[in-house]
Amino acid sequence: MKNKPIHTKKKQVKKGSLTNTLSEGFNMDRATLSSTMVYLIAFVLFVIIYIANSHYHVKTMRKIKDTKQDLKEIQAEYVSLKAELAKKTKASELAKGLKDKEIKELRQPPYLVEKKK
Repeated sequence: MKNKPIHTKKKQVKKGSLTNTLSEGFNMDRATLSSTMVYLIAFVLFVIIYIANSHYHVKTMRKIKDTKQDLKEIQAEYVSLKAELAKKTKASELAKGLKDKEIKELRQPPYLVEKKK
């Protein structure tokens, strides 16, 4: 017996909807592909949300890092200003500053002046 060549007919590809094209590519019927598309779209949506959330988290962490750095700088400035103020408000420093204006420091405690009736 001689082997006869097997001739297969080529399927004619119709230009049409996405489901037609995908069902031919994946060897699925149209109903199965339609139900699978729902899950595929949901999966893609969740992936997009996951990526957006990841970017938001990174951005927030950068802001927190910058804020911590600013806080450290402000705390250092606060400590230095507080020390400077404490130094300037000492009695001896005030006396030095007021010496030029000829205001002297009290040597005795203040007293109350009362009016006679």
